[in-house]
Amino acid sequence: MKTAKQWEERCFRHGNRKDDPNAIYYVKLMHQGRRENFSTGTPIKARAGVVAREIFMSLRALGWEKTIAKYCASFAKPAGDHGRRFLR
Repeated sequence: MKTAKQWEERCFRHGNRKDDPNAIYYVKLMHQGRRENFSTGTPIKARAGVVAREIFMSLRALGWEKTIAKYCASFAKPAGDHGRRFLR
């Protein structure tokens, strides 16, 4: 199992925000033939490594759907569904 320090090395910032000290770190994970980027939600690389490890452990234990629901709330809802229900 990788250490948090090793997970730090897998964290990155997107495109033209690489030099922005306030940019959020992401991690690209692959499990069961599927690959996705996850936001770590932090601009601090050491913390990003810890979060990346937590996401990966969740992915292994719970699978894609539950991990996405836990760490990517915007992915868990269908497009345009903001939790509102309209009645006729």
